Amino acid sequence: VESWIAGDFSSFSSEFSTGEEREGGAELITPPPPHIIRFAAHLVLWLAALTDHDEGSVFSPTSPHFSKVVNAYVVSLISQQQYPLVPLYARHLRPHVLEPTYASFFSLLLPLPTSQKQPILAQALASLPARGPGSVHAAIGRLLQQTREAGVRRMASGAEEELEEEGMMEAAGLEAVRALEWASCLRAPEFPPQHCMPREAAAHAVL
Repeated sequence: VESWIAGDFSSFSSEFSTGEEREGGAELITPPPPHIIRFAAHLVLWLAALTDHDEGSVFSPTSPHFSKVVNAYVVSLISQQQYPLVPLYARHLRPHVLEPTYASFFSLLLPLPTSQKQPILAQALASLPARGPGSVHAAIGRLLQQTREAGVRRMASGAEEELEEEGMMEAAGLEAVRALEWASCLRAPEFPPQHCMPREAAAHAVL
């Protein structure tokens, strides 16, 4: 704890284990227990407020140490299915960190029906901007792009293996369709019209 207060977060290296061996066969790093990640995240948030978000401080939201610890807690909340808490902490992240994390969050929940996706979007929009860097739209846009690219790769792979067209299209398109549901959910009556993503959804549907 003393090292954390001093700004030394070396124990929170960027190598949180994913269960895969890293390049070079280096030893895997076991992630800290959830309660340790929670404590560390609240500590840096408190210290950031204490230093009045000084840009020169290691606890500034622009600091990689800050983002590393808070993002680890966001990921921990997702893994524990504490979904309502996710946007409350993700809003402290810089856009370049928030967008891929939230896109992965939405990707994890692709199998959910739209009736369950809508409350998650409402919670996100209550804490995060709708448009612009680090926004809900940016995260959905990133997910749409990722699923489009994955679909193209799968279709190409299927063509090379001479799979039946019907099965190939189903495998390639299912995730893309589920990703499109996140954008289509924004058309629900409970969301303001300006939250809709017609251009992005149309482009995704065409592909």
